[in-house]
Amino acid sequence: MRTPTLLAMTLLAGCAHFASGEPAAARTLAVSDDGGTAAAGGEQWTAPEDAAFYQRGNVLHVVSTAPGRTWDVAVPIGDDGRLAWPPDAPFEPSGGALRLRGARAAPEVEALIASGQLHPHDDHYHLTHRFQDPDWQALYRARADGSPLPPLRRQVAATILALLLDERIPGVTPEATDQALRRMVSVIGKARRAVEGDVGARAIEAIITHDFEIRDGGRTVEIEGKAFHAADSIRFEYCAAHFHVADAGGRWAQPVEFDGGRNGVFAWPGSIFFEPRPDGTVVERPPTTRWRRLVDAGQIRFTRDHWHVTETYPNRRLRHLLETIQDVKVAEPLRDKARALALDVMRLRLDVGSDAEFEARLDGIDQAIDRAGAELEQEVRGTPAGRR
Repeated sequence: MRTPTLLAMTLLAGCAHFASGEPAAARTLAVSDDGGTAAAGGEQWTAPEDAAFYQRGNVLHVVSTAPGRTWDVAVPIGDDGRLAWPPDAPFEPSGGALRLRGARAAPEVEALIASGQLHPHDDHYHLTHRFQDPDWQALYRARADGSPLPPLRRQVAATILALLLDERIPGVTPEATDQALRRMVSVIGKARRAVEGDVGARAIEAIITHDFEIRDGGRTVEIEGKAFHAADSIRFEYCAAHFHVADAGGRWAQPVEFDGGRNGVFAWPGSIFFEPRPDGTVVERPPTTRWRRLVDAGQIRFTRDHWHVTETYPNRRLRHLLETIQDVKVAEPLRDKARALALDVMRLRLDVGSDAEFEARLDGIDQAIDRAGAELEQEVRGTPAGRR
């Protein structure tokens, strides 16, 4: 009785091995030598035109062989032993054959692909050096050794071209491709004018990202096709990844930040200097009495996008710090201390956003000056000369 039991156990173990191992249906996957046919689960399929079948392990791959069109679709074996065709594949199974779905690209895009101006890559496209656009070709001439631009600007042109070549043009629908191509042409024109106009490289990167441009001598900024116009006393200026609204006389400027996306989204900041109107005009606000008085007296100075107090700022303890620096009767270590304290408080940023913020920040600087002055006075009292 023991022998049949052992035999049965052996057979059962063998059955368990086959049940828990590789499905039998998966082992029936077969692909012809020329890649034209594939069979699995009792079904045979013919590859579509400009595509071929390849077998990688137990997975069938349908691979495009058309020039300029690269896709590789993996088709696993389903639970029923048949090929599980992905519903979003660029082909559809029907009657034992795979048929390519209708081309998603519009005829104009197909023409760009055929002429080598547009390179397909997975689900998107990239421009090539052959793209027939006058601004695009001008950028290529700008980066060449024979370009009239200085060497550093040629390098800027080369960098901008590399960024534009890396830009993805979506291919999910003809509408999305057409819209993206139109935007690219717009961006290329703006980038060319910026390169030739000596705009900084970082600012040109922002132009590419947000499709914006400052023109008309700073009187107009266009962002994603929408234009804003500055009043006579105001100008728009490029600055790295954002732009400035600035006083035409150079008395003030305030940054306008983009919200980080690739579609030019931004919001006008609160400002004591300017305000946007519903018609797209940006006008100067009537100045508050305090900041205009301080500016006119030279008691605060503007640096890039913020302010600092100056030596003439009317604070009693700041005046004492500055006088101590110049007093030859004061010991050199104390004069050095006064100099360091004065520099520290004059480096403090006076940011602006609203009248209330301006006043609060200025009050904070006053308090910092008072603390610095008190610290110096305490050190003066601690010296032998101060105890006399």
